[in-house]
Amino acid sequence: MVVPATSPAMRVAWNRLTSPLPIRDTRVPFTLDVEKDDNGQFFEILLRPDRAEQVRLAVLDIAPKARHLLLQAKWGNESAKYLCGHDERFWFAAAVPESAHASSVVAAQEALKPDAVSDSQLRHQVKAKHRNRRKNAGFIRQGEWFFVPQGQTPYYPE
Repeated sequence: MVVPATSPAMRVAWNRLTSPLPIRDTRVPFTLDVEKDDNGQFFEILLRPDRAEQVRLAVLDIAPKARHLLLQAKWGNESAKYLCGHDERFWFAAAVPESAHASSVVAAQEALKPDAVSDSQLRHQVKAKHRNRRKNAGFIRQGEWFFVPQGQTPYYPE
C-alpha cells in the first residue's frame, strides 16, 4: 500500500507496530529518526513543508512478533527503504541498501549484515530460521556487534 506520509492509512499501519507517529517539519524532503522524551522512545518522521504531499510511504512488510517493519519512502525520483523496529531494548531505524532490493523484513535484516557474517552463515550452513538468533554456528551477536568464529567452530545447538 503506497500512501501519502501524512495520511490516516499510514498512521494506522504504523500504529500496528509502535506508538503514534509524530510528523514535524524539516529542510530535507524526508527524515526518519528515533527520538526520546519523558515518556520514552518514539519514531519521528520529518517532512519538508513544501514537499510533504509529494512524499509517499509504503509499509512493505510487517513482522509484528519481532516488532519490525520495512518502510519505503519515495519522493521525486528518489526512494529509500528503512528497517524499523525494536531490538532487545531500543527502537531503531536502519537504512537498507537499495542494491539489496529487499521486499521483506527478513531480506532487510540479511542485507544489513556485514559480508563476513553472511559468508560465515553460508560456510556453517545456518538454517534460515536460525539466522536472526543471537547465537548460531555462524556468529554470536551482541547488539549491533557480530562475532564470527575463526578456526575451530564452537557448537551452538539450534
